[in-house]
Amino acid sequence: MCPFRLLPLIPLAFAAACIDFPPPPQALEFDAASDDVDLGGDLPSPVEDAPLDMDAPADADDEEIIGEDVAEADAPEVEDAPICDAQCEDRGCGPDGCGGKCGVCADGQICLEGACAPTPNPWEDLLDDRVGFGGQVTGGAGGPLCLVTRVEDDMEAGSLRGCLQTPSPVWIAFDLPVSAARITLGSRLEIGSNTTLDGRGHEITLAGKGVSLIDRQNVILHNLKIEDGVALPPEIEEDAIHVEGSVGVWIDRVSVRAFPGGALDITEAATDITVSRCRFADHALVMLIGNSNVTPGDGVIRVTLHHNLFDRTGQRHPRLRFGRVHAFNNVLIGWTDFGMSASMGGQLRSERNVFEAAVNIFAVSPGHPNDPLPGLVDSIEDLMLGGAVATERLPAQVFDPGRSYLYAPEVADEGLRARVIEEAGWRPVPFPGQP
Repeated sequence: MCPFRLLPLIPLAFAAACIDFPPPPQALEFDAASDDVDLGGDLPSPVEDAPLDMDAPADADDEEIIGEDVAEADAPEVEDAPICDAQCEDRGCGPDGCGGKCGVCADGQICLEGACAPTPNPWEDLLDDRVGFGGQVTGGAGGPLCLVTRVEDDMEAGSLRGCLQTPSPVWIAFDLPVSAARITLGSRLEIGSNTTLDGRGHEITLAGKGVSLIDRQNVILHNLKIEDGVALPPEIEEDAIHVEGSVGVWIDRVSVRAFPGGALDITEAATDITVSRCRFADHALVMLIGNSNVTPGDGVIRVTLHHNLFDRTGQRHPRLRFGRVHAFNNVLIGWTDFGMSASMGGQLRSERNVFEAAVNIFAVSPGHPNDPLPGLVDSIEDLMLGGAVATERLPAQVFDPGRSYLYAPEVADEGLRARVIEEAGWRPVPFPGQP
């Protein structure tokens, strides 16, 4: 348990200190309204996912799922998009929905739901960057700051696991004598609700085992490296980040590489999640959204992916079943099996992403050979390089994320590609208040 002390200032050179502040604002209630998909009839027994050879000749069933040219005569007509009208009514700050801002808050303030509010803790400026279905997440905002001062993987004061025992909400940061530190985990790291794990100020690498968020609410993971996973016994998959049954999660600027399971799995009706500015490399099975083809309860899943880099990975960027995914301004380079896919009625809106094919050309597909039903796919102003191909299916029926949140996608061009390659993942930025 991390001890608490009241201090007039915020020194960063004391062992695992926690600083009490006034009680946090009332916890947010996340809206996870169901989007269940009625597929009709009995669902088949689950089929184990197999590596795909998208270049191999497909059988008749696969052609129907992946290469299907579905007639859209029955799809509802869609009017031309109107000229963007800034949405700033009753909003004094934040994005206007057209690429600009409704206003900028003064120093010491933060934009919360379109209004400027005092920021009692300077590290909470991170919340200014929230976008998407996870845009309401506050993590440990309003709670004490617990500082990790030791790299040992134990429950003692000063350790990461010790800080995770602090009653929530809690904002966890690092105050170590070295700028780069590797914490080798002997077992999975369980993150509690109303928690922020903030790696700014150091190059923090979590290795060996991954991070789990199981039936949690309101969690932020920021500016970390998670790599070199070890599965014991070897046949057991080890996910770098496993999100199951949780509501309200923001994963931002996290670099993930070399885990024997998935880089990021989002399953069991986990919803209202944003994954932003992350870097995925040296990985075969990257991102699974929706547990299997017999879990229609995953229809409530809502995920936003933006400004992530998938650098020469295998497949699942993501692989979606049942739920809804809005992917914008991501960069996929040289995937080996397939890029993005949606099946089992899942809805995928791919918007202004950059797909650079090398080994395999299938960038976006409405289906998967291991699933009996296709998904719905809308590809909007994506940039296709190297012969990359996007296959749409009933695009007019794909959900509109603009009805849920404001966002301002950049044009998919070489400039976006260069920025995401340069900036995605862990970054050497100071923790607010550090010299």
